[in-house]
Amino acid sequence: MRKLLSEYDFPFLLGIDFESEWKRVLTVVEKHPWLTVDGYFQTEQQYSRYKIRMGTDASEFKLWQIEDWNNKYYLDQIYRSRYWLSQIDSIKSFNYRHTSYGLKHACENWWARKKSKFGIKDTGSYVANGCLIVAALILEWKFTDTYQGHQSLNVYFPISEKSLKRLKPDDLGETEND
Repeated sequence: MRKLLSEYDFPFLLGIDFESEWKRVLTVVEKHPWLTVDGYFQTEQQYSRYKIRMGTDASEFKLWQIEDWNNKYYLDQIYRSRYWLSQIDSIKSFNYRHTSYGLKHACENWWARKKSKFGIKDTGSYVANGCLIVAALILEWKFTDTYQGHQSLNVYFPISEKSLKRLKPDDLGETEND
């Protein structure tokens, strides 16, 4: 059972300390150098193949660098993801009903509803898949990128279905592995 955080544990969005957030992010991404905003990759080659498959022109392709995370746009998404994820309980086994990609959408939907509560007018609700993964790793969550023998850029976490539904069941949509 994880200690639940509240808005009082965060200086909150308009007052994010981006330097402190960058230090948290740097600690995580140095251990996982091929974690990008797109998701989790094991190698540079896996990342390159993904970008080519997604239609990135060779002349536009640039390898993801750890320093690319040091951007207020991404740090804001990580911060908001970390807050949202901090409300979810962990369990011992991985929950294969929701990938990081599905969770990022639930997080976006939750933030779209909650922004006004926190007095936020100028921050979007978008959260990149990789930003949510970084936030989970900052919270020291375990993860796996493998399901039924297949690797994916989307990862699974050991999270409680009950605590996810407590946040807002509509945000979760259909289960991803049905």
